[in-house]
Amino acid sequence: MKKYMGNKSRILPNIYEASKFAPDHCTIFDAFAGTTNVGQFFKSKGYRVISNDVNTTSRLLGDVYLCLNSIPSFDALFASNCYSIQHLNELIATTEFIEKKELFITLNHNTNNESYLRRFYNTNAFNLLVYLSFYADKHDFTDTTYNYTLLAPDFIWRNFCAKGTNSSYFNLVSQKSIIAQIKTLKKYEKKHGANKITSKAIKLLGEIYVPPFKIKNLKTVIQLLENNISEFNSDASISTVIKKLTALSRRNNHIGNRMFFSEDHGHRIDTINNLSLLWRKDELITIDEYNFIQCSLIEATALFSNTSATYQAFYKTYRANTLQEFRLVFPEIISSDFEHKVYCDDTFDIISKMNEQYDILYLDPPYNWRIYDSNYHLLNLLSDFYNIADNVLEYESGITGAAGENRTLEREYTNYNRRNTFEDLLFELIRAAKCKYIIISYSDSLSNHNKNSLSSVQKIENFLKDTSLFVPGSYKKIEVKSVNFESRKSEKKEEIHELLFIVEKRNSN
Repeated sequence: MKKYMGNKSRILPNIYEASKFAPDHCTIFDAFAGTTNVGQFFKSKGYRVISNDVNTTSRLLGDVYLCLNSIPSFDALFASNCYSIQHLNELIATTEFIEKKELFITLNHNTNNESYLRRFYNTNAFNLLVYLSFYADKHDFTDTTYNYTLLAPDFIWRNFCAKGTNSSYFNLVSQKSIIAQIKTLKKYEKKHGANKITSKAIKLLGEIYVPPFKIKNLKTVIQLLENNISEFNSDASISTVIKKLTALSRRNNHIGNRMFFSEDHGHRIDTINNLSLLWRKDELITIDEYNFIQCSLIEATALFSNTSATYQAFYKTYRANTLQEFRLVFPEIISSDFEHKVYCDDTFDIISKMNEQYDILYLDPPYNWRIYDSNYHLLNLLSDFYNIADNVLEYESGITGAAGENRTLEREYTNYNRRNTFEDLLFELIRAAKCKYIIISYSDSLSNHNKNSLSSVQKIENFLKDTSLFVPGSYKKIEVKSVNFESRKSEKKEEIHELLFIVEKRNSN
């Protein structure tokens, strides 16, 4: 997955080169795994990989790209009599289906290696992903042979597509401003006592940011307060409320509809998500097979979403990628003789309780204010949908704002995201690590805690040169020129330095 903040795909060879001070084919622990690209690279080089990240998307990617050493067979599914398999069996030998298989390879030329795809051309996995990409529709998931009942079969479309029945939203910034004025009016009532005017104003304002979004109430409240200003004993707070609401009324972006996907793509995502869920709930596929399909789906979702990369905002017009024919991405599995491990937990908890032995600790922690869990909430939703499905309507009730994020969830905002605790937390983690070698990734991007990053770099260097903790002379720093991640229209790509800090611990404990 390339559209992900902090993706280290450009400097993988440099990270690998930095690891060569350690024994070949040892165990590396990627503690902030993200896309798992680093882990995948080391797996391909014959290393054993342990991977961890709090994001469920990272967990899913790791379960597929790291834990799987071969393509799943889908034998039980293909032995079933569900509508999808019956339909696929009718198609599989036809010229049309063969042409679709070739189209699948052609369309995925930028995301898949053609020779790899042709190795699995006649497998159940390949035929299934082609079928899901081009043929599956509502007839597949309305098949009455399934025992499990879908609670929200159009969940993605109705919440994240422009014509979706639950895709309308009220701008959260506007909502916060209105709530602030409501609080000011309530303070006035507490001080001077409630009256009909303030009570009515509070009621009308409270109706603006909840469906059906009575935006006209804004001007009604302004007129109500202005026409009765003499009733407020010259209290300056009321004039301030009028001023704030008037400024708010001049904006025209209070309400809208989410446009994360085109209508067709939203329905395609729903169909595939529904089928993999039904097959897993009815035990027609294993957990590995379910993960394989979901991994394919989130890779495709990232490709065809109407965003620059993150899911806190969307483009206001549909971009070229949203108009392309939707198709899944075939996960390319790296064969390995090792059993690899994937965790989805707080790194400190893992470090303290994990019994796994590892030689290299690779650290690429979040070193800016962005919350990955929140920025990729939509991919995390699909990655964890099996666990959400039974309570999906409750989850949906918490969706709000332009991002369509469930605001009732506690997001993983760690102390690494905070400027004043980043270095200390990093150093504490390194001290606790039971390994011999440390590799740290850091960049001097303008989005970091320190705008020039010099302070953090100096602190990291001073710490790693402490000979009471690290082998004297083992510290090294490598600088690699790169380009920053651009997730916002206002952010211009800048040349940055990716820094790799390498050191050997004195005691591995």
